[in-house]
Amino acid sequence: SAVIEEGELIKISDIHAGARLNDDIQFKNHSLQLEVAKHHIDTRSKNLTTSEWKVDCYHSTVDVRQFKHCIISAPASPYGDSFLSLDKSGTESPNEIHQFKLRKKAVSEKEYQKEREKSASENDFFILFTIANCNIPIPKRSGIVDGKAFTNYFGPFAGRAYRSISNNKVKTIHTVSLGQMCYVSQISRERVNSKTKKSNNFYFRKGLHMISRILPRFL
Repeated sequence: SAVIEEGELIKISDIHAGARLNDDIQFKNHSLQLEVAKHHIDTRSKNLTTSEWKVDCYHSTVDVRQFKHCIISAPASPYGDSFLSLDKSGTESPNEIHQFKLRKKAVSEKEYQKEREKSASENDFFILFTIANCNIPIPKRSGIVDGKAFTNYFGPFAGRAYRSISNNKVKTIHTVSLGQMCYVSQISRERVNSKTKKSNNFYFRKGLHMISRILPRFL
């Protein structure tokens, strides 16, 4: 969403290029902020049809229907792992819901359908992320990023990497990733390693760097 113009009409297939999708939704693009919910949130849009949808997060109370935030669910949520509301013309405001399964065993068609039913309404768009290879039919308004699609989805030319290298904020050695520091002229990877290993938070930042490569859309 960060590489597309604010308010531009786009589709799910534009944002999630490389995923295996069935069907599509057109909506207005907005640059998203990531927030973490304090409590479990029912991510199915049919259960909340009001014009406002307030969610208590750790930094603020967010109105999901302002279309400016992606919400990460509280741990052990019985619903989707993360979601956002799509700015779609008309009376319908469907959600885009994400579910993450870190396991090697393939997700069966029955398991996929169960995950979708607990996380999304019929008019919502549901996407499952897993490292296993899954040869299953995908329901309408649904998608999957599995082991076979990982290279296409998280590839080196994906627009999801744009925000991390185009942010105009002043960067410091304590907050930037290893890769960002290597972009600076005349700073080699060996020099970066020798400097960052002296920092107390090196391993913590290394972990953040790994996470930033996994999150598909919001960092």
